[in-house]
Amino acid sequence: MRQINFLTYHHAAVFQPDIDKAISSFDRTHATRLHKNKNSLGYHIAYHWVI
Repeated sequence: MRQINFLTYHHAAVFQPDIDKAISSFDRTHATRLHKNKNSLGYHIAYHWVI
């Protein structure tokens, strides 16, 4: 396995205390702007993790 030298955090610039609503919002936005096809989990989200 290769060594990880850098880690990039991306801030979504939204305040959404309900994680399910946040994920739905990301999914809708990414479906229209970034990823037309769903990933293996059934989402269009481009992020590896949502923290």
